[in-house]
Amino acid sequence: MFKFYASQDTKNDYASFDIEYLHSVLSFKELVRFGYQQAITPDFLSPEDMVQIYKNLVREQADDAEKRNDALSINHKTSGMIDYNSFTKALVRISVMAQEKLGDQGTNSDLLQEKLKRDTAEKEAKKKQRKEMLGQIKKQDQKKQAELD
Repeated sequence: MFKFYASQDTKNDYASFDIEYLHSVLSFKELVRFGYQQAITPDFLSPEDMVQIYKNLVREQADDAEKRNDALSINHKTSGMIDYNSFTKALVRISVMAQEKLGDQGTNSDLLQEKLKRDTAEKEAKKKQRKEMLGQIKKQDQKKQAELD
């Protein structure tokens, strides 16, 4: 999944980096896209929480790169993007923050299941409502067609 999102954008803003490096890191835009497409944001985390997670990871990655002085570290210091290791840290932080919002810091582990059941029930209700409306529209169309004949 990381590779999929890492290779999403053309990343024209980062022309000073080679394309191979750019496809091995996630930009802020790509992480946000991941959050929305995977229904993490806004269902479990607010956009502000995602920004906080990203900024903290970029800062941590820059601090680690400061200690080392190889080419990859220099790219990490200047790119403002996160690599795969930081992405896995992001997933852990997202999980922890989402669980805290769902319940009392993990003591109510069934809250996630309840939320998923509620969401499924809501989707089914909307689906049923759409089906009923389509049925009514179809009946009206048939009635109008009968009147015209």
